[in-house]
Amino acid sequence: MMRFKEYIKESASQTTVLQESLHCVALGITQITNKNISEKELLDGDLFTKSYDKYCDVDVNLQPLFDFANSSPSWVTSVVNNTNTLKNSKFLKGDYTYYRSNGVMGDVYHTFKVLSHKQSIKLNPDKWNPGDVWASKIQSIPNFDNLIEYNQFISKSLKKGDLVGISLKKTKGVPKIQYIQQSSDIKNVKFKGVKKPASVFNTGISVLTDDTNKSLNIRSFRISKAANITSEIIDKSSAARHGKKTLTEYIKKYNIPQMSIQDIKKNVDNIEYMNNMIITLWKDAGYIFPKNQIDKDWDKRFKKGENLVGYYRSIVNSLQIGAFLNQNKGIANKILSDIFSEASSMGEYSSDFIKVS
Repeated sequence: MMRFKEYIKESASQTTVLQESLHCVALGITQITNKNISEKELLDGDLFTKSYDKYCDVDVNLQPLFDFANSSPSWVTSVVNNTNTLKNSKFLKGDYTYYRSNGVMGDVYHTFKVLSHKQSIKLNPDKWNPGDVWASKIQSIPNFDNLIEYNQFISKSLKKGDLVGISLKKTKGVPKIQYIQQSSDIKNVKFKGVKKPASVFNTGISVLTDDTNKSLNIRSFRISKAANITSEIIDKSSAARHGKKTLTEYIKKYNIPQMSIQDIKKNVDNIEYMNNMIITLWKDAGYIFPKNQIDKDWDKRFKKGENLVGYYRSIVNSLQIGAFLNQNKGIANKILSDIFSEASSMGEYSSDFIKVS
């Protein structure tokens, strides 16, 4: 099978590329020293170079990566903590080559793209497996007839310790590590209501269901970019990843009102108008707040000079959805059923990984 050399995450910033690659170097250093790594060792030029050359295949050159390490103390602390947690876990067994985008990691995602295209499965690679870096003892990916077979290979390889996808988060203190398995256990739920917020001026809303373990977060997950409103399933009963989904199709299908980005930009400086809209929408979603709480919450929320376009898009559009669901409970049940059902079916095509957070 013809391979792509790289898998490039579409949304990866330069900092993301650097910190994920730095994890690879740190993991390689633990293989050189055969012990936990210290921040001093991560910044040791000789160890850094030896690890990079022998155990890493990443999409950033040695010198800018070493410069990043020396200028980013908070990332060095996080990387060291994450690395030691991984080294002492049951998931990494022996020595590996660590990949970011290149080599085997590129093959991993290329194989997914070939099989998902063959089966007409529309699933973002990062939703299939959000591994930021991959630890591998194998040199190439075998051929498979379908995605289910491939996912079984990913699962078996992870459990054996031969091929391990690792999702990384910036951490403070001692990180936790989780094995995230395929998510095919989500049951249908019914709309119960919009959760009362901790603050009138939250960035989004939480939708409650008749299952106390399951809820739906609705907001923009990229406020700085004024990105579209997205839902995320929260399941307190499971460590399984259920992913995020934009709500555009439901907004169009059910004619859910949404303030346009153009209107938000036009009115963004009229804070009284925008905030009154938020208060009215909360009322339509089921909640009335006293003026002293409104004033207190806004004082905590507002930062002078802040660009409020992304914030207002997130809270106003989310609340418009919440108000619609609260006033159309029959349709709300249908929408939640569709979202949870789709999450379940997509989970059947997702693959296993470990998460450090």
